[in-house]
Amino acid sequence: MNALSVGFHGLEKSSVTPGAKREVAAYLCTGHGVSQRRACAVFQVDRSGVQYQSTRAPEHQSTRPDDWDVREATKKIANERRRFGYRRIHIMLVRQGIVVNQKKLRRLYAEEKLQVAQTALSFNIPMFRSHPLE
Repeated sequence: MNALSVGFHGLEKSSVTPGAKREVAAYLCTGHGVSQRRACAVFQVDRSGVQYQSTRAPEHQSTRPDDWDVREATKKIANERRRFGYRRIHIMLVRQGIVVNQKKLRRLYAEEKLQVAQTALSFNIPMFRSHPLE
């Protein structure tokens, strides 16, 4: 045990994830009838972290019902116009009357793997110069 691994009160730091702490606190509450406040105090966990409920699916995709129509409209535009990025698709969606935040559209665009393929740049390098360098 070195000096860097020493944590609070001389104990070693644990690498327990917030999700695992949430599960243990919930088990303590339901299985043993302990209050949430006491369970959080025992594990030194914030109650806000225990009460947190993620709105995303395990594969980190949005599960909100209003996202599906935005996803479908984005896929339709991306299939019609393959060279359009998320910014241009955002303009097209606004023209169709679908208002969506550009940051959210970028996230949905990336989740659907609709990125435009990068083209390789080609440089024309002359082999012989028409005039000598001075």
